[in-house]
Parts: sequence; C-alpha cells; structure tokens
Amino acid sequence: MLRFVSALLLLSASAFAPAYSVSIEQTVDSRDNLYYTDWGHWFTTAADNALGNPDSNPASSVAQNGTPFNFADFTTLSINASGSVIDHFGTATGPDGDTCTPNCLFNDGYFRKLPAYSLIGIWSSSATEIVPFGDWKDLTSGLGLLFIGSHLDLTIPSFPSAYLFLAENDGGFADNFGKYTVQLVASVPEPGSLALLVVGFAMLIVTRRRVK
Repeated sequence: MLRFVSALLLLSASAFAPAYSVSIEQTVDSRDNLYYTDWGHWFTTAADNALGNPDSNPASSVAQNGTPFNFADFTTLSINASGSVIDHFGTATGPDGDTCTPNCLFNDGYFRKLPAYSLIGIWSSSATEIVPFGDWKDLTSGLGLLFIGSHLDLTIPSFPSAYLFLAENDGGFADNFGKYTVQLVASVPEPGSLALLVVGFAMLIVTRRRVK
C-alpha cells in the first residue's frame, strides 16, 4: 500500500512539475502572403493573384529577437492571436477570418480551403524559405497548411529543424492594412518530470503485480 501511495505521489509530482518554455511575440502584417513564393503549391498562376504579388510581403518565419526561431527542441506550441485587419474594401476581420456577410468576396467565406482573411501557417525545414515537411494540402496531420485563428495548440513536428511561417489567408492585398499580434509559447517537459513519470509508472506496475 505504501508503495502504491508513493507511486501516485510521484505521478502527481511529475504532472505538476514545471515545463521549460519560451514565449515569443510575433506581428503578422495583413499583407504577409504565405503564397508569395512557389514551394510546390497550386496557386502559382497570375490569375490567382498571390505568387509574387507586388502588394504583398513574403511570409517570414517566427523570430525571436530578430533571429528565426527553431522549434525543433520543443514538444508543444500554444498560439494565441489578437487584433484585426482591414481588407476587402473596408471589411474588418480578426484572426478567425471572414464571417461571410452578404457581400463576402469568397461566397462561402473560405479561400484555399481555409477561412478567408484568417491567420494561417505552415511548418518549414528552412528558416529563409518555405520547404514543407509533407503534403502542403494536408489540413489534418499538422504538417501541411494550418488554420491558426485566434487560438491553436500544436504538437511540434519531430524534425531536426522546424520553423513556422505565419501569414494572412488572402489573394488580393492592395486594400489591406492592419496587423495581428501573435503570442507563441513553446514548451517541453523537464527531464526531471519525464524521469518521475517513468519511475511512477514502474512502481505502479510492480505494486499491481504484487497485489495480484
């Protein structure tokens, strides 16, 4: 019984042990364009009005103190975004995108299968250009296009380098102004916490076997 209680205490301690984390604040301009360069996506024609759009900025990777931040040493990422941008002839939208009012430009409120004007992102193995890990069209695995919106919790991909590019989901940028303020918190469990978890589970298993 004493060992069982001790194991539970170890598990509780590991569960509440502080995780190592880094907080980064990022600004995403309403003209930041995830599709400015060609990284194999479909939207590379002039008619799409995204590739190399002169009214837009190439999306840049999340940076800390001006240096692109490699998330690869972390496990989880929590993203919170606020603010609003003005686009589509004076329509104000937040990070969650267009609510599709009767005069919405994209009919169903979606653009490239993600909410129009929303905050979006993609993981890249490069800090200076977008080099996706997998199929960029994959909206479910966390390796392709990401709908960030006003809040998203992510598992960081297990690659030697993992840079996150953020932008607004739009096709025409000439009428855009404003920005989103994005707070990112990358975390990883403390080594001590992981050790406590392992020891705690091991003690529980041994105790249960002896009880049987």
